Amino acid sequence: MCSDRAVELGLKSLQLPRARKVPARYTGPAATHAAAIPAVYYKPQFYEMVDMATSELSERFTGSIRLQTFMKLESILITGQIDRSLLGSYTELNIDDLEQGLPCRGKWRQTASRRQTASTRTQGGIFPSLGRGIISNL
Repeated sequence: MCSDRAVELGLKSLQLPRARKVPARYTGPAATHAAAIPAVYYKPQFYEMVDMATSELSERFTGSIRLQTFMKLESILITGQIDRSLLGSYTELNIDDLEQGLPCRGKWRQTASRRQTASTRTQGGIFPSLGRGIISNL
């Protein structure tokens, strides 16, 4: 268990905190609950910490407005479907050039996926076949 692993690592084993008697006005005639072993005592705290860490990470990586904007920009580059309302805030981008260039990228990606076979995967990846596909179309 935990105490055996702690001894292996040269750490002090987990100890239960001192059990305190709760005033009777809070519990009434019922007996108070006290954990018998440290694992039972620390288990709720462990799950609370794991829950907090996962919720904070999910908030950081999915709830961020900037990240959502970058994901929308990425989808524009992948699909070739222009969202003028999103791209309007980027003055350095020429939307007309993007509308002309991105459909070619979509055709390039389709050609790449068709040309990728088992032999091209073993002979250096997808890029040699992409180069041949682009040069033959010129």
